[in-house]
Amino acid sequence: MGEIDDNDAKVEAKDAAEDPAVVVAAENLKADGEDMPDFSRCRPGPALGFKPNIVATLQLASVPSTAALVEDLAKAVEQNQRMCSTPVFKPGSGQPYWRALPNFNIERDVITTLELPGEDRAAELHAFLGTELDAGFPAGAPQWEVTVVTYAAAPGPADLVFRINHCIGDGTSLFALLMSVAKPLSPPSAAAAAADPSSTSASGSGGGGSRGAGAAKTALMRASGVAKLSALPVRRRDARTVLIVRGEAVAASKALAAHTFPLDRLRACRDRDPGCTVNDVFMSCVAGAVRRYLDAHKGDGGGAARTPKSVTGVMLIGAPKGVPPPGRSQEVANSFSPALVTLPLKDKPPQERLRDMHKRLNWVKGAKEGLLAVYLNSMLYRVLPLRLFISFISFITHKATLFVSNVKGPAERISFAHAPVTGIFNCVNPQLLSVVASMTTYAGAATIAVSANTAAMPKPQDLLDLIMEEIAALEQVQVTVQ
Repeated sequence: MGEIDDNDAKVEAKDAAEDPAVVVAAENLKADGEDMPDFSRCRPGPALGFKPNIVATLQLASVPSTAALVEDLAKAVEQNQRMCSTPVFKPGSGQPYWRALPNFNIERDVITTLELPGEDRAAELHAFLGTELDAGFPAGAPQWEVTVVTYAAAPGPADLVFRINHCIGDGTSLFALLMSVAKPLSPPSAAAAAADPSSTSASGSGGGGSRGAGAAKTALMRASGVAKLSALPVRRRDARTVLIVRGEAVAASKALAAHTFPLDRLRACRDRDPGCTVNDVFMSCVAGAVRRYLDAHKGDGGGAARTPKSVTGVMLIGAPKGVPPPGRSQEVANSFSPALVTLPLKDKPPQERLRDMHKRLNWVKGAKEGLLAVYLNSMLYRVLPLRLFISFISFITHKATLFVSNVKGPAERISFAHAPVTGIFNCVNPQLLSVVASMTTYAGAATIAVSANTAAMPKPQDLLDLIMEEIAALEQVQVTVQ
């Protein structure tokens, strides 16, 4: 907690011009506010307000009543007080704080409605989400919004679109918060618990190794994680390709494409190589799709004339570890663990690429790179001025080409605001990086969403189609028997 006194509210015009942060009215500064001790994601913009945004969509079988929606959202607010607060900036230092909003009202301040034609529900929803990714939040207002999307040609189903500022929390923990409010449609089954989409088909460690050898390997992996993080400032940027944009092109419009399919398809691919996980399959197929996309766009937009041997993906691998069962709360904060993962782009058979990706990801996880990154970020946040810290994070992130995330949702079907949930997917504003590939699993289905800066990738559907083709290619591989 940090106190902002009356003198802090006296901001001279020249200070406001020098500081891009929006300072709200003096009366809003006369209160204690929660400091942002974690990974601060509050970005003031001169015209679009605060961003970047995280967007999650719950697809519903029916239109929820306003009363039921307010009731469930109020439970989420109880668990995360940032949702009924607004960020303010202490003049001079620019340090962000949270301040409770007076007379906060969920129905008035958060919920909006939108009716689309419904002739092509998926295309219309994706077009709307593309605009939502880049829409900021005004100062002095809640930093989240829920839009109830209905369709004139299909009056039954509806979509709940949650647009949330990153400063409230990270995508994984906010998704966990929504799931903690949701209710199961039926008691969890033992079969669903056994069918964990992130589980491996076999132990990847192999048998017979000595305990001493295992300890030595663990120590080596930890040391490599520390060394890799220490070398981040001097790590070379990815080769310039069409997927990397700079300057004014960063502000180009955003677009999104998503596709839902049976999760069993990914599980079958996982079984093509012992020890692999669904996440290994997803990352491997993303790598294969990126290679083919770059092959088809050599030299476009000032990019490289040849496809590089690899690109770097920023992968979310750390805390929190998955989503709690519906009805159970979880602390919400920006505590995710990002790690830079090399995606090989050599033209390899699908199974060989999967095996390569499995080894790479196992090493990243064993080296605890994600956890170490959290500690490093926390330390730097406390010792560096806010602007310098943000510049450092941006500098490191820009060494990569794309962001990749994988969120595991409930294995059983749930309801939200008394409406059955038929599908779930999330996406992140492709702002720091121009392409984001994210996967969400729910009730036996997987949804892959690709969001992109249109200056880098005019049609995200093209990359999504290639990812699905890579999955189909892995499905054709014969199962390895050991």
